Amino acid sequence: MASPFRTYDIRGLFPEEVTEELAFSVGRAAVRRFGWEKVCVAHDMRPSSPALAEALVTGLTREGVEVEFLGMTSTDMLYLAVLAHARDGGFMVTASHNPAAYNGIKVVRGLALPVGLDSGLSDLEAWILANRSVSAGRAVSSAAVHRVSFMDEYLRILFDLVPPSTLPPFSVVADSGNGMGGPVFTAAAAHLPLTTHLLFPEPDGTFPNHDANPMEPENRRDLEKTVVLRQADLGVGFDGDADRVFFVDHAGHFRPADHVLTLLFPQALRARPGAAVVYDVRCSRHVPEAILRLGGVPHMGKVGHAHAKPVMHRLGAAIGGELSGHYYIPVLGGIVDSGLLSLLMVLSELGRLETSLDEALHFDRELFASGEINLKVDDSDSVLRRLLNNYRDQGTMSQIDGLRLDAQHYWFSVRTSNTEPLLRLNVEADSSDLLLQVTTRLREEITTG
Repeated sequence: MASPFRTYDIRGLFPEEVTEELAFSVGRAAVRRFGWEKVCVAHDMRPSSPALAEALVTGLTREGVEVEFLGMTSTDMLYLAVLAHARDGGFMVTASHNPAAYNGIKVVRGLALPVGLDSGLSDLEAWILANRSVSAGRAVSSAAVHRVSFMDEYLRILFDLVPPSTLPPFSVVADSGNGMGGPVFTAAAAHLPLTTHLLFPEPDGTFPNHDANPMEPENRRDLEKTVVLRQADLGVGFDGDADRVFFVDHAGHFRPADHVLTLLFPQALRARPGAAVVYDVRCSRHVPEAILRLGGVPHMGKVGHAHAKPVMHRLGAAIGGELSGHYYIPVLGGIVDSGLLSLLMVLSELGRLETSLDEALHFDRELFASGEINLKVDDSDSVLRRLLNNYRDQGTMSQIDGLRLDAQHYWFSVRTSNTEPLLRLNVEADSSDLLLQVTTRLREEITTG
């Protein structure tokens, strides 16, 4: 059975890999490893999440930690509670966009910085393996647990950053896929100058309509159709724990997250002129070009919030983001990926420009992208070595995260999956013909050698 301790978080099948006993032990191990005294705990809408959160709280209080328990929230609410209440760390019970059979725990330390496999999760796993005999059925002191609602404070923080008065009176369709985006967007919409239509807003971790993963085209079909049917200005889809948001324009066309990311740059770089902007190795050339045009400093980095957020702290970056729909925004001295805050910022920029999403994303030149292609391989390291040897003289090669080659008229990125025997390929080119040519050649080289 695979370990649920992954690169970015703890995640696996419930109850085969992620159990209440594991959650209890994670709480204890985190206190032993980090010495935390005050933490926040929250959970999403999956049926197994409340019991996992209670077991986690029991483990924490067993070690004498004071817990602020937020109940059912979005992940970005947990991050902001850690920041606003100056907590030593936080735990979010969620499996994000994964199907209903999964659950997990996201762990953050002070400033809501993620705890990944290289920054503490491997230590937690080692402690748990060495202390398996400890039962989860220990008593907990209720005096150490403070059950609070954070929604009102959460909205105040977001509206201080993006006043509702700066938003245009758009018609917006929002699809939460029965995830945490439903209650979060519903609460916010009551204060916004928007006409809204909600799809599947009821929290239901069995996902009766479609998985809460808008990156997959089949999970966007209802949103795309409804935007056109209702003649809305745009549509948005939240992932399961609402730390990500994806956009559809008025014609029902999906707009890539790295393109939408460029709409966050003007506000961020007006506030911090000349600052760094962080993006991942899969992002379009439109991204660094937009950063330079606005006077920022492009910084390409590894995929994943466990990598991006510490780099942003180190660089003092103004903003950051990824192809996966994570937008990293400096807030309260930390960095938060928030689907709702990202939406507010995009809408505010469209209001400032007095234009549509489609018009705002009209770039000076057209580039053609493959989207992420997953390819099964037996030995990913040998494939990467072969590609490095074959393409080292074809352009500028980066090995920040797998390989990225930037040639004159195209680029490609090949990365190893953190969870499966796959290589992930992304290609962008100046023409559709060149895109097909490069993508076909690379697929053949990767899969057949």
